[in-house]
Amino acid sequence: MDGQDILFNWQKFEKYRKFMTEDGSGDKINTLEGLVVSDAGEINQIFITDEISIPHLSKIEAILREVETELPENKRNGNELADIVEEFLQEPSDLDIEKFKLLSLELIKIGSQPISKGDFKSLIAQYLGTTRKVGDKDIDVSSTSEATRFRDYLLDQYQIRLKFPQDNQSKEDLFEASLNIKYFGETEKEAYYFVGDRKEKVQFSFKDACHLRKIVAVDDSKLIFRQLLETMDVDFVRTGQSTVIPFPFKYIREYKNFGVAK
Repeated sequence: MDGQDILFNWQKFEKYRKFMTEDGSGDKINTLEGLVVSDAGEINQIFITDEISIPHLSKIEAILREVETELPENKRNGNELADIVEEFLQEPSDLDIEKFKLLSLELIKIGSQPISKGDFKSLIAQYLGTTRKVGDKDIDVSSTSEATRFRDYLLDQYQIRLKFPQDNQSKEDLFEASLNIKYFGETEKEAYYFVGDRKEKVQFSFKDACHLRKIVAVDDSKLIFRQLLETMDVDFVRTGQSTVIPFPFKYIREYKNFGVAK
């Protein structure tokens, strides 16, 4: 790099340095994370705010209460639950009928004795589920089509909920504020976004809140950040997860650190 290039880059730095400040609008100060300048000279600032996204807590609470609620009064003993199994078997399906017959026989053995929702759930896992190796133990898991379809039937027909929903649609409905990239609140000069966990990567747990980021178009600039959303929908910056700011910033930091190391 010759002296002319150094002077040119310094002049560019000086031109944009005034925009490398905190955002003091409103009651809170937001920390500047980055500055984006287009070829046309449009300048957008990226701020991280103290605000966070919140899942649908009231819906989640209601579902958890349903899971914890005991079985209905007239559906609490072995015979009554065996009747539901037999009723389910009347519907045409391509499921393994033998599994249901064995479950029904076990419930009939219990007879008029009451059974807890937890024990009923365990029987479904035992007879309709499958076995999975965890460490040195074999455990029953209820992830089969038989177990899933029967649980759906119990919920649809008798409002008996046995477990928290884990299907993709439920994840989207309940935890949309923690999943994927969401861009919103766009005006002529400002917008917000957050980056959550990738929905398809979520298994058993994920973060329950994401920091909101604020985009500001400075002076007479236009808001151009929407075009950069795809630069965060990559999984090579954070393993298996989208990056929270455009991925070129990663290479800028690495280049800067490389210079310091030298």
